Amino acid sequence: MIAPASDRLHAHGWAKVDGALRPDECDELRHVCEARRWPDIPDALVSWIVDPRWALLALPFLGPDVRFVREQLVTKAPRAEVGVPWHQDSGYARVTGELLTLFVALDDVTPDNGCLWLADAPPERTLAPHEPAGNWRRLTEADDDAGHPVPQACGDVLAFSSLTPHRSGGNRTDGIRPVWMLQLGPADVRDRATGGDPAGCPRLAEGGVWLDRPRF
Repeated sequence: MIAPASDRLHAHGWAKVDGALRPDECDELRHVCEARRWPDIPDALVSWIVDPRWALLALPFLGPDVRFVREQLVTKAPRAEVGVPWHQDSGYARVTGELLTLFVALDDVTPDNGCLWLADAPPERTLAPHEPAGNWRRLTEADDDAGHPVPQACGDVLAFSSLTPHRSGGNRTDGIRPVWMLQLGPADVRDRATGGDPAGCPRLAEGGVWLDRPRF
């Protein structure tokens, strides 16, 4: 399933891998995320950051040298009709370059509880203009009817470029929508503000070899 997903990721800027994690692994990862003290990253979470399954998507897309950029447990509260407008992740990113976002469903993610809507990445792979929209940033020119919802079963991984336009709707259900987001970048990412080497972005792969511990 990974190889076809990698091909689609290159061609369209996003792809879904069904059943990448088992339900018990999703429960474990969710527990680790909920138990952590932000912004500390405990060893139990580091183990998930360096999981070799990510290499099958990250190395073909980002190249032989991969860096960690950030991770976050992304939830939507029950009965919260709060949507996120169309945007590209690079419109928010603190580093330059095209990044890879992995959206790991820790429970079923549906249109009712706020799954992502995606459109294909632009062929030229560029960052489009964004503008403030309340607590968010949104594409200055966006078609609200573009794209389509991409539901995920528990354990599915949605991989997409930081230049792929996407949005999400609110959560109309009585349960929390939990997703773990892992963002990775190529070796040459730079701090957007200073142009220097970004702090807190260790290497996860060097020379095409996926590491078992982050290397600072």
